[in-house]
Amino acid sequence: MEFEKAVKYVLEKGEKLGAEQIEVCALRGKVTFLLVEKNKVNTAAEVISGISVRAVANKNWGFSYTLDFSEDALDQTIKSAISAAKAKGEDKYFESLPEPMKAEPLEKKIDERIIDYTPAQMIEFYDRVKRVLDEKKITVFFGMTASMYFNSIIANSLGLEHYDDVAGFGSMFYAGYVREIPPALGFAYKFVANLDEIIPEELGREVVKEVERAKGSKSIKYEGKTTIILEPTAVSNLMWIFVKEILADSVDRGATPFTRDRIGEKVASNILSIYDNVRSPKNPFASERDWEGVPTRRTAVIEKGELKSFLVDYYYARKWRIEPTGNAVKGGQGPLDYISRPPSPGSFFLEVRGEREEPLDSIIADVKEGFLVREVMGVHMSDFSSGKFSVPAFGWYIKGGEVKYPVRNLMFSGTMPQLLKNTYAVSKEKKVEAGIIGEFPYIAVRDILVSASPPALKEKLGLSILNLLIKLGVVKSPLA
Repeated sequence: MEFEKAVKYVLEKGEKLGAEQIEVCALRGKVTFLLVEKNKVNTAAEVISGISVRAVANKNWGFSYTLDFSEDALDQTIKSAISAAKAKGEDKYFESLPEPMKAEPLEKKIDERIIDYTPAQMIEFYDRVKRVLDEKKITVFFGMTASMYFNSIIANSLGLEHYDDVAGFGSMFYAGYVREIPPALGFAYKFVANLDEIIPEELGREVVKEVERAKGSKSIKYEGKTTIILEPTAVSNLMWIFVKEILADSVDRGATPFTRDRIGEKVASNILSIYDNVRSPKNPFASERDWEGVPTRRTAVIEKGELKSFLVDYYYARKWRIEPTGNAVKGGQGPLDYISRPPSPGSFFLEVRGEREEPLDSIIADVKEGFLVREVMGVHMSDFSSGKFSVPAFGWYIKGGEVKYPVRNLMFSGTMPQLLKNTYAVSKEKKVEAGIIGEFPYIAVRDILVSASPPALKEKLGLSILNLLIKLGVVKSPLA
């Protein structure tokens, strides 16, 4: 059955099969990608299409999906969704699927070159990046380049209907200088809606810059509260914690330090504002509506330090008797998740802003002692309900307003509320990042517990000897 006909079929058949209300989300698209891992390069193109269904029965909703557009498969999908709704039992807070609401128009243009991007073009893109890295004897450890195009239809039996097209192109390379042990590592990432905005050589030069600034890292002994300046990547990494804490489902069950009774309370520094803005021109997947068909908007979560709102889908908006923010999301690890998962509260595109924004150089110049942190790892192991984190990081030691040298084995600890309240500076410089997708500045934070420890003498001596032998050409780097 054809794509559009399948949508109409589900809407017409849903109530006949016993659904009180029916919603259908149909998606088709194409993903072309190149993957580099352990010096092996693979390319592939994947075409995907499918339909997911939410059916209302017994004052609740159930979910099911199919990749088969035949009548039998669609009937079975509807029946499965109805059975799931009945099995869940009555939910006294469930009222309805979203009713049609007017959305502000959003101007966007699809770059047709992204849709038609081929595996051969992917290889050419990678070759151009790699030539830049090869000149500096930098090795690619991992890389991915992907072009994505999706066409979707969201409709329900209440008359809501929304058609959307999105296309994006992204590339990321993680590389290192292996003539130094441990290797100096760096990465660069860019995601765009227009191919003119991404040039392979520029991406390669950004990787080189990150690797070069990581060379000559030292192990030091440090323990205490100090100032840290988080680079945009690190801010994006840590926003995993914050976003989890401001989603309606987390708030509703009390699994967050930001509870509903704190709306209007100062929870962050006066200079700090955080918005979720799917409509940002920097977002390649900007859309007029979310994955339930509810109109999207720029939502102030924190504004000048004050907690303003949470990220809410239609269900929690009705339960809490507030306006929906248009934050029902789908997706996860791959394109199939947009079909196989029901919509739930989530972030689309975060924006971190400062009431006052300063040049990064002036922020660094004011730091007597501290660390510039590029990235943090292991954020998913944090305690999301309290906001506590203790994460390894890579960064640079700052002394007397100058960035001195990169430091290994950094660890910093704190809580998300503490980090937000202790932020005292926000940079003018910003970057689009993908830990949590959004546009992030550098932020400076006071009184964060930082620790660093040097390796044991035996390990330190062994690494020194190995590095010397590699430089003299006596042995080859084990990572080369």
